Amino acid sequence: AAQYTIQAGALTSKDNAHAVAKKISAFSPSVEAVDDKGKKLWRVRAGAFADKGSAKDILEQIAAAGIHEARIVRK
Repeated sequence: AAQYTIQAGALTSKDNAHAVAKKISAFSPSVEAVDDKGKKLWRVRAGAFADKGSAKDILEQIAAAGIHEARIVRK
């Protein structure tokens, strides 16, 4: 089962989150609202991977698209 995903960002602006998602549209990203200690954030995530190694290639492609703060996270 997929245990990892790539988080391209967690932003305070819904519009900014959708702008990030648009930059990485080739990776079918999702944008979801989350509550982080009482603060609303819009999380942009892409992909579902069984292990970190599988996610690494996509992470590099996302970074190449200009999203340098992207990181691999557990689902």
